[in-house]
Amino acid sequence: MLERAIPFGEDYEHASYDPDAAHRFWRLLLQAQRVLGDFRVRFVGKASPVNFFLGDFDLAVTRFSGRPAARHPDGVPNCPDWVQEEAYSHEVSSAGYWPGGDGEGIFYAYAYPEPDGFARFPVRLSAAGHNC
Repeated sequence: MLERAIPFGEDYEHASYDPDAAHRFWRLLLQAQRVLGDFRVRFVGKASPVNFFLGDFDLAVTRFSGRPAARHPDGVPNCPDWVQEEAYSHEVSSAGYWPGGDGEGIFYAYAYPEPDGFARFPVRLSAAGHNC
């Protein structure tokens, strides 16, 4: 999440360019897009394409149930409340890849609204892995 949003045309603080790092990042995004595309095509209903979000600098894909959801509670930094209200007006299940954090980034998944018992469901880390 961006703590301080700087308009692109006014950002002289982050003006360096490392071609090798840019190429490695592009390759990470290609592999993440492949994984998320697989998540998308296994779903029969309406789904978004794999999108790149500049605000969090992540790739994500969303599946839509078509059922209305309760109003989103708002309060997302650097994002108007109406955007969240529109984005989460119906039930969604999303998965994505965020390049931040330790190492090579992380894959994540969430649902809105959160299903009952979702937070208590065990994560089986032994089944997790990657192949890049």
